[in-house]
Amino acid sequence: MKPLNSPLEIGVRALVLLSESHPDALDLAQLALLDH
Repeated sequence: MKPLNSPLEIGVRALVLLSESHPDALDLAQLALLDH
């Protein structure tokens, strides 16, 4: 079992970032920057 960065955890973090940035668009580079 991987305790960190499972596919589910990564998906939830991306979903939270995208929903909080709505209606502004984020590209992949911005998502990666905000995730770290």
